[in-house]
Amino acid sequence: MLSISPEAMNKLKKYPWPGNVRELQHAIERGVIMADSPTLQESDFLFSRKGTDEIANDTLNLDEVEKAAVVKAIQLHNGNISKAAEELGLTRASLYRRMEKYGI
Repeated sequence: MLSISPEAMNKLKKYPWPGNVRELQHAIERGVIMADSPTLQESDFLFSRKGTDEIANDTLNLDEVEKAAVVKAIQLHNGNISKAAEELGLTRASLYRRMEKYGI
């Protein structure tokens, strides 16, 4: 079960959400995908600069987020595809398909 740290919750509350609910949904999805622990941290969320002082270095494009998650899982497990697939909640075959899709 995932939870959100108090710092991350404050960051979510302070953000103006120019994209409204859809932007919030994408931010949460990205945070879950990129999280290294069962508690979402402030660093798991990146927002655009529109009207904020937040750093905008990332995208909310789901294909790009998925590719980044695949790369991160493979690196985290030192190239062990079985462990990376398990980390992502995928079968090995599904992970190989995504690797092929993104040219990894």
